[in-house]
Amino acid sequence: MLFGNLRRWKQLGEGDVLFKGISQGNSVTNLKQLRAYHFPLGPRIYRTSLLKKYGGFPVVAYEDGRMYEDVSLLNRLIQKSRFCFRDFTVYNVREHAASITRQNQTKWNAFIHSLDMDEIN
Repeated sequence: MLFGNLRRWKQLGEGDVLFKGISQGNSVTNLKQLRAYHFPLGPRIYRTSLLKKYGGFPVVAYEDGRMYEDVSLLNRLIQKSRFCFRDFTVYNVREHAASITRQNQTKWNAFIHSLDMDEIN
């Protein structure tokens, strides 16, 4: 999987956005580094054959499968394949108060714990 930097924008109002800057990525080579990484890890470019081989994006129990599914997939892939960081910026993130992730920040620790439990089982 290939990933790089993020260009961040903040939604100010109806149609107005503020450029917040570039979030510089860094290399991730193991599960410990992935869990400590400030998500989202992106932009992500997946090798389609690996997605098919490992079952694609999982359906997770958070927000009807619409939250943390990408993190679940990354958690699985880093244990079976390589991640490659390159210093490029092509991905834009728009931050807004109504995002599912922002509304559910308190669930992050429980989610990470559930990943740990999946590894034990």
